[in-house]
Amino acid sequence: MVPYSTLTIEMTDSYDERSKLAAYRMFVSIVGGLIAIAIPSVLVPDLLPDKSNLNDIHSGYLLSGLIIAVIVGLAPFLPFSGCRERTECKPVPKGLKNLGRAYGAMFKNKPFLFSTLSYMFTWGGFMIMQAFFPFFLESWLGINNWMLFLAIVSELFIAAAAFVPLWLYLMKRLGKKTAYNLGMAALALCALLIMLVQPGNIVAVFILVFFMSIGVSAAHVVPQSIIPDTIDVGRLDSGYDTEGLYYGFQSFIQQLATAGFVGLAGIALEACGYIKLEALLPGQAQPDSALMAIRELLDHRLLNEI
Repeated sequence: MVPYSTLTIEMTDSYDERSKLAAYRMFVSIVGGLIAIAIPSVLVPDLLPDKSNLNDIHSGYLLSGLIIAVIVGLAPFLPFSGCRERTECKPVPKGLKNLGRAYGAMFKNKPFLFSTLSYMFTWGGFMIMQAFFPFFLESWLGINNWMLFLAIVSELFIAAAAFVPLWLYLMKRLGKKTAYNLGMAALALCALLIMLVQPGNIVAVFILVFFMSIGVSAAHVVPQSIIPDTIDVGRLDSGYDTEGLYYGFQSFIQQLATAGFVGLAGIALEACGYIKLEALLPGQAQPDSALMAIRELLDHRLLNEI
């Protein structure tokens, strides 16, 4: 991940070209996420409404994993064969002392730290929404149809990919900071409104998911175009190209946010009395405290406001 991420800053110094590169990367990332969801849906029988061919479930998951593994394994050869880095880079001299100075310079880079912290809370909130959205659909709205769930998720990914050019235009027209604030405001508003959706109101879910995709698109594109510009601040201060160090830290923060926020949210949901589906008795519903917790987890306005 780190070498691939550094290509954005390595390929160009242009403010607008970096925005275009980030938009292209995130567009492919969103489409890739949709493909990753669609493959098991087609190949694994227990996800289908009729639950036929139960003996082939294991084979379906195995085949899905193999297909995704081949795609992931071959994908890095595309940037390797088609991308070219700048040749005038000035790396940090070897030695632990110089490496320590490079880390020290990174942690003194306030624009990078602020943008990374903002990205951590945004990404953490998005991961919580992604992880607990199926709980919301099944336990609160009463949607047990996998194909309907797939349609809702597909709408989110497809619409988010379609809005990528919009954020590219707004970043160029209004600036990246303003574009980011607009995107997070849209995502926070939809997260608030989705709490008000009542069980069985499928039409409202589709409408809100469409508008939510505007903010989801911004959460993917805008931070990835801001971070290269903050790294330039460190380059001006130190005189060295240390983007690998910066992106390594940013990648660590992203994984930490994914594991930490989702893990803590799961603990909170369990503490609110959530009953695992296999433990539910016929006709038994989740307790009100668990249902409220699921709706609150989707409403991550606090993370966006921070």
